[in-house]
Amino acid sequence: MSLDDAEAAEAVMWDIAVACLALSIKFHRDVLYPLDVIYAHEFLDLAPHALTFDDLENAQRDVLEAVVFRVGIATPGAFMAELWAALPTLRLLLAFDGGWIGAQERAWAILCDVLQRPDALRYPISLLTASALSESLLRVLARKYNTTGRDGRARRLKNRDEKTLRKAAAKASRGVRLDIQEILGITNDESTRCQKWLGFAEV
Repeated sequence: MSLDDAEAAEAVMWDIAVACLALSIKFHRDVLYPLDVIYAHEFLDLAPHALTFDDLENAQRDVLEAVVFRVGIATPGAFMAELWAALPTLRLLLAFDGGWIGAQERAWAILCDVLQRPDALRYPISLLTASALSESLLRVLARKYNTTGRDGRARRLKNRDEKTLRKAAAKASRGVRLDIQEILGITNDESTRCQKWLGFAEV
């Protein structure tokens, strides 16, 4: 990516970030302090580049179109909390110290990386969350197996290379990953396409 392209991408990200902030404030300014009007020029001043009123209006329109004008859609955190509550298989799989916390941290790290992409809204939040959480399960389990030297069935691992650990984690978590897809209404094809887009190795 050239310097000009990088600067353009950064400007677009700032436009979208300021637009999201403006939309959020429009929805919450009557219930959150300081309960006061925030003028357009105050939003324009937030961006490090020259952001015009028309740029801000267009960016807000882009954000609303990207979410199909459904601003009350669930967040990744809400999806993860719902999955944790609904899936005993997930709770059982991660029933070890740092299991669920580690999985959430890795899923959030993946999702934050996704936000840096210019086509971040290519897939619905539910699908991105499912893909990020599924990948984080593999990483958390692989780390556990590497530490203990045993797989999900407590069998000793002969090798602890990355491929072997990931394969063991994939085998142990397959049912849970399918449960996640089923609850969120995600097909195998959708999941595979999103995983490839995210750059994750097939399991």
